Amino acid sequence: MQDYPWPGNIRELEGVIERAVILCVGPVLYLTDELKILAPPASLSDTQTLEETERNQIIKILFATRWRIEGRDGAALILGINASTLRARMHKLGINRP
Repeated sequence: MQDYPWPGNIRELEGVIERAVILCVGPVLYLTDELKILAPPASLSDTQTLEETERNQIIKILFATRWRIEGRDGAALILGINASTLRARMHKLGINRP
């Protein structure tokens, strides 16, 4: 518990302890929540702009859908946006079908 950074501060700690007390069966207190320590942030050389990230995600989905934009198995549906919005984003980001 000491190594966990407690991003939710004291309220998160209180919640974890409260759940452990409520769910405890015997005289020893065991945590019911698994405390996952997050990986350190990526170095600046590994970071991308939001536009680069968006471009890469759109291209990835387009390849997965064989460049199908509309329809039941289309990229727009997977990305959760309208097909015309996807086309506009592709145009803005310079994404063209190879």
